[in-house]
Amino acid sequence: FGLLFTGIDYLQIGMKGISWNLDDIAGHGPGAMWILAGIGVAMTIVMQSSSAAAATTVVALHAGSLTFEQGCAMIVGQSVGSAATTALVAIGGNLAVRRSALAHVTFSTIVGVLGMLFLGPLTSAADWVGARLDDPDGVLALAAFSSLFKLAGIAVFYPWLDRFSQLIVRLSGTGTESP
Repeated sequence: FGLLFTGIDYLQIGMKGISWNLDDIAGHGPGAMWILAGIGVAMTIVMQSSSAAAATTVVALHAGSLTFEQGCAMIVGQSVGSAATTALVAIGGNLAVRRSALAHVTFSTIVGVLGMLFLGPLTSAADWVGARLDDPDGVLALAAFSSLFKLAGIAVFYPWLDRFSQLIVRLSGTGTESP
């Protein structure tokens, strides 16, 4: 844990004075948030870690390089981007690996789309939590957003787990369970 916090400290020092002008890249409005989510996906794929991408986003928010709402959209994209590594693992894997990867990719994609569609209410809830924690920079609110977003995804899927698993089995086909 000490190395993790040391790394975050180095990121904070390194990002002081750096300004990302995401408005020039993504523009304004609802479409901009989808572009920022795409940037989040790309960050995760390049870094091969949604945790590292999220840490970078938190540090950028703390440095004032992006707004809270922009950071939330990027967090959604980073969550979806984590499925890219899973998809690569499935190549050449046995049936259980392919099913697991398909379930992760499907879940992450659906929850990501829902997260973007309900970005407003989720950011409002996370901002409310951050305000209760006396969080002027929005860093704790961004962490709360990540947790709320993922918990909401689980809550949406929970009633449909049996049907979801049947769908994954149907889509993945049949074959031997072991190599």
